[in-house]
Amino acid sequence: MKGLFANLRVMALVFIVALLLALANAQALPGSPPVINSVDIDPDNPTKYNDLTCSVDVSDSDGDLDYVDFKWYVNGALTRENTRLVYGSSDSTSDTLDSSYTEAYDYIVCQARAYDFERAYDFATHAVRVGSTPANSMPTVSYVDITPRHPNPQQDLTCSVFATDSDDNLDYVLFQWERNGRIVRSAAKNMEGSSDLATDTLGSGYTYPGDWIKCIANVYDAYGTKDSKYSLTAVISDQSSPQPGPQPAPPYPPYTPYTQNKKPIAILTVNNYYVDADDMVYFSGVRSYDTDGYILQYKFDYGDGEQSAWLPDSSPYSYHPYSEPGTYYAMVKVKDNENLESSWSNPIVIRVNGYDGYGGRGHDPEIDDIDIFVDDYTSYINFECWIDVFDRDGDLEYVKFKWYLNGELFTTEKVSVSGRSDETVSDINLAVDEYYTIKCEATVYDEEHNSVHASNSISGQFEPGEGDGCEISVNRFDYYSYLTEGQEGWVEIEVENTGERSGTLTIELYVDGSLEDEYTEYLSGGEKAEKRFEFPLPVGDHDIMVESYLPCSEHVTKFTEMTVFPVQSQVFIPEEEEGEEPGITETNVFIGPTSLDIEVNSGKVLEVVIESPELATFEISVDGLPENWANYPDEVEIEGRERVYVYIVPKEVGNYEFTVEVRTDGKTFEENIELYVAPVSEEEEGELNGLTGLISFTQSNWLIGLGIVFVMVFLAALYFVSGRFKGKTYEEHVYGAPAGPVRSYPNYGEDFRNR
Repeated sequence: MKGLFANLRVMALVFIVALLLALANAQALPGSPPVINSVDIDPDNPTKYNDLTCSVDVSDSDGDLDYVDFKWYVNGALTRENTRLVYGSSDSTSDTLDSSYTEAYDYIVCQARAYDFERAYDFATHAVRVGSTPANSMPTVSYVDITPRHPNPQQDLTCSVFATDSDDNLDYVLFQWERNGRIVRSAAKNMEGSSDLATDTLGSGYTYPGDWIKCIANVYDAYGTKDSKYSLTAVISDQSSPQPGPQPAPPYPPYTPYTQNKKPIAILTVNNYYVDADDMVYFSGVRSYDTDGYILQYKFDYGDGEQSAWLPDSSPYSYHPYSEPGTYYAMVKVKDNENLESSWSNPIVIRVNGYDGYGGRGHDPEIDDIDIFVDDYTSYINFECWIDVFDRDGDLEYVKFKWYLNGELFTTEKVSVSGRSDETVSDINLAVDEYYTIKCEATVYDEEHNSVHASNSISGQFEPGEGDGCEISVNRFDYYSYLTEGQEGWVEIEVENTGERSGTLTIELYVDGSLEDEYTEYLSGGEKAEKRFEFPLPVGDHDIMVESYLPCSEHVTKFTEMTVFPVQSQVFIPEEEEGEEPGITETNVFIGPTSLDIEVNSGKVLEVVIESPELATFEISVDGLPENWANYPDEVEIEGRERVYVYIVPKEVGNYEFTVEVRTDGKTFEENIELYVAPVSEEEEGELNGLTGLISFTQSNWLIGLGIVFVMVFLAALYFVSGRFKGKTYEEHVYGAPAGPVRSYPNYGEDFRNR
């Protein structure tokens, strides 16, 4: 019995240790986090027209992958967040950032965080820099045609466009309808592939007897390069008079009876103002017109001593190369249907590569012309600012338009341009009932951020006309006022044509004063149109305006406010506090915080708050960090108070010091920043009776840990009791158990014990 109890004690101890090891190992495996094996952005060298796809491969040893949280940062600001499910022990997934979120030279970061069902996670990031537009061949408009050619006032007009592109990347065509020399309707239609056909309709509500109509087709490819072409003129006939012959004589309103033939007006357009030697230049006289007849012949003077023959009205264009570098002044003249010649048109400057007379301006873009055109409607005026630009390097990028009403800035717009030469337009609609002065300022930028500035202004008085049975009403306007960061804003509107006149309804969405989207639909009297706009919104309060109108009606405007609340994020950028901003009288720069504590491969944001009483350029630099750790704009233009952000993503653990410096007009502001880069945090580990690492007490398994403690206490008590009630020795049976010190027993000798 004595040996049996000793063996039981050993077995109990072995059982305790084995049970603890089994429980610890069973608990350690599910707590192992997932692992991100790779994260990549495709393409590696994107342009501003590429969608970006972030792909992630993940694995988990215990096979309980749950999901991947994608976060996209554009220049340090959280722009998009999405969640993708993953399964099992290994999987892959991806998320896409649309090209509309990016511009050239933006710094894009994809952060992927993979979770399992135990909420353990791993994360990794990948970054790319958006480049400029690659080499690209321009699309070509093969033909533009209006049908019917001799319409009556009740007929709609259809403009058909056929275009080709050798790069197989046609994108869309912008239709512009001219009525008596003024644009009255614009519409965009999709095109794709290497060749495509598109059409657009001008409703009869836009036209009157005697009007002459042209259709302009501006065809764009996926990189923003365009080609433009005019149709021949279509004349709206007067049904009360005999129909004209094969080629009608379009009267220029107001129509006056024939008294003496007037000279036609010659207008020249070209497809490129700056070319290389021997490049073909396209010359067109299609915009020429005759106020009391029509054009029959065209003659081009190329400015290099050569002229074309008289060309028929079926070919109002010509191609011509220049063999020598220099500057040439091209012109066109026309003949009308009574063989009367026009004067030479205003010259257009053609610059051929090799000419060095730029007055030391280097690679700056140049502005050839800027004009403002005005159309009076029933209750508003449409102003259009047209600009022709070119750049000797062929790297035009965009035009920034600013509109001023009576000296006050009214709105701004940014429009892309490309190539060596281009033209573009910005337009606004204003409801004014008094004398006004409108000013259009245009600043042209190339891809090297060189720029040139020009402006034009006009004054006048607007006198509203009668609606003539042309009215609309908004029957429904729905929206959601409160959103969480990452959700898209939306509005739904139903508009009814409550008048008798038909026309093309335009619905425009404005977000914080800027045109965000536009929709057009042709409506007859009594018809309705429904439209839902969806649009991204950053954190903060936003003013939303939806404006609806027919060409002959008053504008109906609906307003609302939307608030986007932030979600908690270590790179969340706080919005401005509400309240009236005090006046800014001097230039100040505030940089903070002055110390950062960031986990390796994670990110946080530094705020650079800039105050400037007038428009000024500020240069920003960060010194003391590896080049790929910090992302920020090198240069900003600021008037008033704005925030700029420096996004820090450290790659190595350690302590660092760096400097943020802001310079403007001889002033320098700087701040020293302390940076501690910490390793990725690990799950807490507990210790139990010296068995460090064998048992992991995480938030998800505290009940199991408590069970282990209970078993250990129970087995220890069992071991103690087994020792207390073990079998007695021979001496204890005879003399009893000792109560104190070990007593001495009588010695009867060996003979007595062996009896």
